Amino acid sequence: GYRSVILNIARAAKWITQHPVKGIIASGGLASVYDENAPKLPQEFYSLKLPNGSPVPILGICYGMQTIAYHFGGHVERSTPQYARAVISHDNSILFLGTTDQQTVWSSHGDSVVELPNGFQTIATYADTKGIAAIADEHGSVWGVQFHPEAEQTIYGKTILRNFAEK
Repeated sequence: GYRSVILNIARAAKWITQHPVKGIIASGGLASVYDENAPKLPQEFYSLKLPNGSPVPILGICYGMQTIAYHFGGHVERSTPQYARAVISHDNSILFLGTTDQQTVWSSHGDSVVELPNGFQTIATYADTKGIAAIADEHGSVWGVQFHPEAEQTIYGKTILRNFAEK
């Protein structure tokens, strides 16, 4: 029910200057933020404004969360690769409205955010490791999830994505 455009990083910055957007989702991928040619969101994405003057919301998924955290000064580390269902607990932030306190998600990553950048908070943790599963900035405009809400194994994935798009 939402119009979306999928763009690679090289084309995204130019496209965004010609088309107004209501939100940006930075997807996952196999890269590490420490790779020589690691993809990064263009700097101008972080300063885009909606017509009402508020920032364009950004949601980072998996690698998207890692690159956002790294961009703002957080620390990402290689971790034991995780390719399985996991259980998270969250803090009732707007991203998790209409979901249960604990829920099953699909995790597929080799790096993890281990230290948040200034101005960010943890909004969900993995139940077994207490590792960071989701983050948000203090303004409520930049979000990140270490898991994959688009995967069918993430029970409330559509709700999480709808909350990002609508709230």
